[in-house]
This record gives sequence, C-alpha cells and structure tokens, in this order.
Amino acid sequence: RTILKAIQNMGYEECRIADQKESGWDRMVELQKKESSKLFRSFVFSAIFAIPLLIYSMGLMRIDAVMDASMEVVTGNLTAGAIVMWALATPVQFVSGMKFYKDTFKGLQHGNIGMSTLIAVGTTAAYVYSLIYGIMMWAKVVGHMNMDGVYFFETSAVLICFVRSLISVSYKQIHTHTYIHIKKK
Repeated sequence: RTILKAIQNMGYEECRIADQKESGWDRMVELQKKESSKLFRSFVFSAIFAIPLLIYSMGLMRIDAVMDASMEVVTGNLTAGAIVMWALATPVQFVSGMKFYKDTFKGLQHGNIGMSTLIAVGTTAAYVYSLIYGIMMWAKVVGHMNMDGVYFFETSAVLICFVRSLISVSYKQIHTHTYIHIKKK
C-alpha cells in the first residue's frame, strides 16, 4: 500500500491494486483503452483549434484581403488578427496543454523533469511572448506598423497538437503490439 501511495503521488492516479473479481491483466487493458481514448480526444480538441490557426496564420495571411482585414485595429493598436489568433490558441494552450503543466509540476516536486517540462516551457514562452506583445499593442506601447511575424500563438498551439497526436498514435500502437505479443505467449 505504501508503494502504491508513492506511485499515485508521482502522478499516476489510475494506479490501484486489482480486486479479486478482476485480474491485473484485465485492469491494465482497461486502463490502456481509457488512456488511449483520453489522448485521442485531447488531440481532436487541440486539432479543432490548431489547424484553423495554422491555416489562418500561414496561409490565409498571404491573401491581401484577409491581411487587410486582420490588420484592422480594434482597440489601442491591437489588431483583429491578433485577437483571432489569441482566441484560437488559448483553449489549446490551457486545455490540451494542461497535462504537460500537471506533469511538469509533479515532476518538479519529485526532482524529475522530462519531455513534459520541455513542452510546457517552450509552448508557454511562445504564448506568453505573444500575449505580452498583444497587451503592449493594446496599450499603444508598440506601434501598428509592419507587425508581420511578431505573434507566435500558432507555434504553441501547433506544437501541443503535434505532440498530442504523436503521443496518442504511439501510445495506442505500443500497447496494441504489447498486448498482441503477450497474448501469443
């Protein structure tokens, strides 16, 4: 029970001892299916926001009419395009990215940093830089002239979406192959 509690404190809340009605194997398969489903839902959620953001910032901004509309000043020197990018990136950063923040916090509590920390720090840096620049635009600290490429909202959202998809696909494949190989023996 002490070992189980230590494992749960490290962030593995789903860890528990199988009861007498189920085998440890059945419990493991159930947890893997549940985790795989959760990862896939998180990926889909992030893709719903990140893909339009990527298309908007990398593709549509090359069209003069879209560029003119997005450069329209809404308040202060803050543009409509900045608000659209912020609105699309924020749910990805704080909903899909929450797992990275939680893993980073738990890792730091136990003196263990890993890939989640790298992702959390990198995406937060891009998001916060863009947010601060947007606030400076709103407060008219920075001018409105030629702002092409100063927002990095799409960087944080697409990175989280990409990592989520990679984790989701690899997690499912690894556990499926493991399950098949163990069942053969």
